[in-house]
Amino acid sequence: MRSPILNPAVVAAAALLLAACGTLSERPPSGTADFPAQLAPVSQTALAPVYDTPGKRAATLQRVWQLVADRYYDPSFNGVDWTAARERHLPAALAAASDAQFYRALKAMVRELRDSHTVVLTAKESADRRRFIAPQTGAALGIVEGRAAVVAVEADSPAARAGVRAGDVVVALNGTALDEAFFERASAAVDDAGEPSGVMPLPRDTAEAERGRRLRALQRLLRGAPDAPPPSLRLTLQRAPDAAPIEVDLPVVPVGAPPRVELTRLDDGIAVLKLTRFAADVRVELRRAVEQVADAGALILDLRGNSGGDYAMYTWLAAQFMTAAREVMTSVRREGAGQRSSAVVLRPTADAFPGPIAVLTDRRTASASELMATTLVEQRNAITVGESTCGCVVAVRTEHVLPDGGGLRIAETGFVSARGRRMEGEPLAPTRLVLPTLADLRAGRDPVLEEARRLLKERLHRP
Repeated sequence: MRSPILNPAVVAAAALLLAACGTLSERPPSGTADFPAQLAPVSQTALAPVYDTPGKRAATLQRVWQLVADRYYDPSFNGVDWTAARERHLPAALAAASDAQFYRALKAMVRELRDSHTVVLTAKESADRRRFIAPQTGAALGIVEGRAAVVAVEADSPAARAGVRAGDVVVALNGTALDEAFFERASAAVDDAGEPSGVMPLPRDTAEAERGRRLRALQRLLRGAPDAPPPSLRLTLQRAPDAAPIEVDLPVVPVGAPPRVELTRLDDGIAVLKLTRFAADVRVELRRAVEQVADAGALILDLRGNSGGDYAMYTWLAAQFMTAAREVMTSVRREGAGQRSSAVVLRPTADAFPGPIAVLTDRRTASASELMATTLVEQRNAITVGESTCGCVVAVRTEHVLPDGGGLRIAETGFVSARGRRMEGEPLAPTRLVLPTLADLRAGRDPVLEEARRLLKERLHRP
């Protein structure tokens, strides 16, 4: 792509601004924030007053760059030449003709770190994260037996009302055929710098890694400009090999998915505790659920789809399963040009659950969920069943507020497990890899839960 032609005077003014290190106010990265009920998206065609000159945009890009330079937990910046990254993205920031284009430049610069948590967010994106709102159709897509398929359908959603079913194979998405040739091209792609929020690391297992590449290909088809209205989705579905294709048009609507706790007791004395997010909002419900599983013979902790959340919630929950004081991992933070390490010690509670534990994971199990799974595997010999986790394990302490209300989140803490495993960028492989088939989805079976239950029963009956 040809670089934009820049006015020398503009470049000189920007260079002066780059020498300064501005500051940004801060807000918590989670919980409630002072956002209006309805927040307008950034403009796709114009620049806000705070970004309407090249100098203002250069100053904001410099502030973002400097905060990362000062606070990012890894002094080597994941092997990225961070100074060169700034110079690569400054021309696009200076030439931006809209807020969306400027945010694209900021996001692209930060994305070079290939870090799961270090991101630039528009004000709307930041507010939506706090409210657990995301654009959805009600149909979750995944890769099953090498093909794009519907893996779940939310009740009372556009997808449910359109008759979409779990196990439907998606043969085309918005007119693009999802055939083997499409996925072969996607698997050969090596440049993942365009991933929406960092790059989800691929698992070590060859088959799982290929599934990850194919899932990335689906995500690329759906990617748009920052805050751009999401397009409706046209799915061409095939319900059986010899059936005629079905075409459905699904509107994309903002849907709230607040964190929840679900507890069930199986008839063999095994309890199943599902937690969708580590959030203070559900601490009371979670405490009550932990009390109720105290007399269970074994526990299945379902962390599938749990993208993480509050670090303090992780340490509290993990302590409920420690039968002795344990140094469960080491946290690392920047200290000048180096790093400072601190031991993470969990102390047992009086009524810690002592029974065998299985943890259900998938590729969306991330952050605090991965801390939890790793702690239980290394300290309680827990079984993990399902897929490899995300490999997205760092911590954000604060969100820096950009001039228009957008946000910058920086990974200021990294983690190394008690057994010496660097957790960011290294998905936790399951004890038992279990992948649902199309037949499982169509029949409503959960083979991951079934296998965890079987393995725990073996442990319970072991002499």
